[in-house]
Amino acid sequence: MKLQLRPAVPDDVTAISELIDAAYAPQVRRLFGDSHRGHWGHYDEGRVASYLQREQQGVRVGFAQGRLASVVVCRCFGAVGWFHSLAVHPDLQHRGFGRQVVNDAQTYLAGQGVQAMGLMTWPDAVNNIGFYQHLGYRPTGLSLYAYRLTPSALATGRPALRADLLSRMDHTLQQRALEAVRQVGERLMPGMDYRAWIRWTLSRKLGDALLVWRDQEPMAVALANHSGVKSDWLEGKLLLVSPDARPDELVWTLEHVRRWAADLRCASFGFPVDITHPETAAWCHHLGFRLFGDSMLNLMRGGPWPPPGVHLVRFSG
Repeated sequence: MKLQLRPAVPDDVTAISELIDAAYAPQVRRLFGDSHRGHWGHYDEGRVASYLQREQQGVRVGFAQGRLASVVVCRCFGAVGWFHSLAVHPDLQHRGFGRQVVNDAQTYLAGQGVQAMGLMTWPDAVNNIGFYQHLGYRPTGLSLYAYRLTPSALATGRPALRADLLSRMDHTLQQRALEAVRQVGERLMPGMDYRAWIRWTLSRKLGDALLVWRDQEPMAVALANHSGVKSDWLEGKLLLVSPDARPDELVWTLEHVRRWAADLRCASFGFPVDITHPETAAWCHHLGFRLFGDSMLNLMRGGPWPPPGVHLVRFSG
């Protein structure tokens, strides 16, 4: 049976939320049992509605015999694409619908110019991993959050680098800064472009982006959220560092983020890291970061893929 696939519309929001609950609640229960991770929280309708506002054509739904059977949320970042929240209703699984949903997501992403496509799943979800590997995806790293308390400095003295928050710029300067963001991404992978994500975050007042400069050259970009349930910490979503950055420049980049968190009175700050990358694991240890155990396996297909030590990103809803 073939799914009838189309972009979601606002009238689908409640049904999408209920479908994700139905698909994910039993899965996390199987994976994590009675631990706190095994208790699924309701997938809020407001969250789904925000996906539609951000990239409407990227929220894809599938119907079988008039019934909502599947959903997946796609994101485009220039040459890099991502999908998450893929769900097929438990009553309709094991009929080949999952493959159809992935194929539809890939077709959509490719149509937006995406060359490398990625996703995240739980390392414990062996069935999920096997499914995606069968479709041509390969593991590229293990993502955790590295976090650190805010009060103690990582570097002292005169900053070796300048840093600017985009929210504090006027429109003209902000557009120039966003172009600098594109330049940093271009050094990591031709065509990679996170400007739309940053614009969305700023427009929704969910967080901010910090642009770090070496003289007149943009060298690093940090995107972080500072609202919502975890408002006591600065939740890094993206950290891009130029491949030619020196170790001391990485330290100063993180020190500027720490000062940003301190200004917001956040008790801690952190970023996603790939613990399979030796240099990343080493600087986490050296700079006093601890790891939060909510690990996710990164998988991708296509390419090229950005180097894991300078492209630290956590894609989620």
